[in-house]
Amino acid sequence: MKNDATLSMKVVQVHEPESRSADVLSAAIDTQGFEYALLIVSCGTLADTATLAVQVSTATASGGSYSDVSGALVSIDGSADDDSIFAGQIRLDGAERYLKVNGDYTGSGSVVYSTTVVLLNAVDSTDATTLTFSV
Repeated sequence: MKNDATLSMKVVQVHEPESRSADVLSAAIDTQGFEYALLIVSCGTLADTATLAVQVSTATASGGSYSDVSGALVSIDGSADDDSIFAGQIRLDGAERYLKVNGDYTGSGSVVYSTTVVLLNAVDSTDATTLTFSV
């Protein structure tokens, strides 16, 4: 039998593509059975005075009280980060079961906020222990 990567992965579109000028909240993402979460944020053109901070938070229950994950924040600056893709990985073993990914918008003007996707992976493909974001 061939190894089918889709059997060990789950893709969740967290924020649909659209132009935004306000905060964006996500639904709870159930991470049970997965070892890693890869967060991908793709943005278009931002107003020069706008910023968007995308923060990952966790909770033990989907409707529970969520706490920010230390280091799991990407700040997108309208004066420097137009048309960029940011990615970061979280190791889930030992983490609380549910994730949310919220975007905090500040400034004036709008951001063409392409999309935010979380890829959950059940395969131990790396020994990463911290969340890192890169452009």
